This record gives sequence, C-alpha cells and structure tokens, in this order.
Amino acid sequence: MELKIVYAIIISAALLTSSFVYSASAAVNVSGQVKNSSGSGISSARVSAEASGFHYHSTVANGSGQWSLSVDNGISYTIDTSKDGMNRDRETGIVGPASGISHTINTQTPITVKFKITSDEEFRALYGVSWRTVAKDRLFAVEPYFRGEHNIRFTDQVYYDFWDSADGTNMSSKYNEVRNELNWPAVTNGAKVLWTVTGESLSGDVCGVATDAGGQNQYPSSIVKNIASPPSTSQKCIMHEISHNYGLDDLFGNQWYDVMNKDTASNLNWMPSHDDLMQQRRGWN
Repeated sequence: MELKIVYAIIISAALLTSSFVYSASAAVNVSGQVKNSSGSGISSARVSAEASGFHYHSTVANGSGQWSLSVDNGISYTIDTSKDGMNRDRETGIVGPASGISHTINTQTPITVKFKITSDEEFRALYGVSWRTVAKDRLFAVEPYFRGEHNIRFTDQVYYDFWDSADGTNMSSKYNEVRNELNWPAVTNGAKVLWTVTGESLSGDVCGVATDAGGQNQYPSSIVKNIASPPSTSQKCIMHEISHNYGLDDLFGNQWYDVMNKDTASNLNWMPSHDDLMQQRRGWN
C-alpha cells in the first residue's frame, strides 16, 4: 500500500500576505449564469476560474444564478461551478472579457463517508473528556469543501479511545502503529476511513501521512499532528491528507492554487484535474 506524505507546512510572512494570484496583465471581466436543466437560475452556486501559474478567482452566484468575476487578461481559464447537493459543470478555454457563459447543474445523490476517529494518549491528555469533540471539530472544519465541491458528506459515528502510541517515533511509524493496533481495515465498525490525530510533539516531522486509496482501496486512513492554530494550517493539513485518500498527488511551487501544493499556505481548493479525480473516485466508499 502506497504512502503519500505531506512534509511539514512552513508558512512564512510572505505566504501569509500573498494573494496567491499572479497577475499577467490588467484585469478583465467574465460573467454568466448557473441554471438547472429546466432553465431556472441556481442561487449560491460556487463559481471558480482557474489556470496554471496560480491564476485563481472565485465567487458565488446571486439569487438568479448570475455571477461575475474579474480575471487576468490574456489567460485561458477553466471555469467550474458546483453546489452542495448538485453535480458539477465546466466550461474551458475562457479568455476574458467574456459574457453569457452558461453552466447547467442538477440534483445529485450525495456520498456519505463515515470516519472512525481515534487519538493517542497525548492528545487525550491535552483535551480530556472533550477530545472527541475537539478531534471531530478539526475534521469537520474541512467538510464544507468536500460538500460544496463534490457533494461528499462526513459522518462520525465511531470512536476509539484506547490507542497509546509509542513515544518518540515519527509520523510514518505512528501511522503504521495505529493501523496495526486497531486492526484496520479488518475491523472497521462500519466506518470507511480511519482518521487519527496525535498529540505528541514531533518537531520538524511531517504534518500528516495517508494511504493513497486511488479509487481502489475501500478503507483508506490518515494521521495528522495536533495543530491547534492557526485553523487554516490545520485545515490544509487535514484536507491534504484526506485528498491523498482519494488518490491526489502532491504539487510544488508555482503550479496550481491547490490544497495539494505543499509550497503554499491555506489554499483550500482543488485544481481542475484534481476535481476530475475527486469526481471519478467520490464513490469509493
């Protein structure tokens, strides 16, 4: 089973103040409408315009499904739209200025993923009887991205309170340890994903480790560090590792504004090809 590892996320002041959009030239406007197959406008749909080189812009459609974005002139964009409870639609090769861009989305059956949540004794010592709530809140902080982009919903009806991790080991070792101790995936208790958080201080180690399910392994797993603040760093680590469970690969440098890019801060988004993989594999559970 392949391990995908995201190395420690180091956020510099420059990254925190960056807009994460590199402008090629003056801004121009693109606009359109999101509708259903009957022609009725869809309100609150998310619309994103993306291109390689960190060109990324997003907005939300108004009550009649109308939307407008300011984008970089001379850049060919992929424009996607999505909404919780509905499918996705895409237009490609859009160069601004452009208007009348039409997207059609319709109701889609959601996918529900049940997580088995566990932690080690260090995390339980930090948060006491509230450890389940703290762990769940961290995990569920990224659910809106999975819901809004891919109609994937989280549920958390299984917990395991007794894992005692070996002290001083690295994240990869802890990842293997918790899987072995919980006999995962032979014993799932009805869950589809094993999600673990460690409270041990592992300075300089990776922020998380995950199996690459790649649409094949029905019971992936991941482990992350206890990152209490800032919330955006915790969310990127968690969303990054769960995205590995869906088979997404790491990105680096000035490629795409994507949660899999390990050289940027809190970019909680998937680039178009990763959105495609998420759609293909959303039903692995």
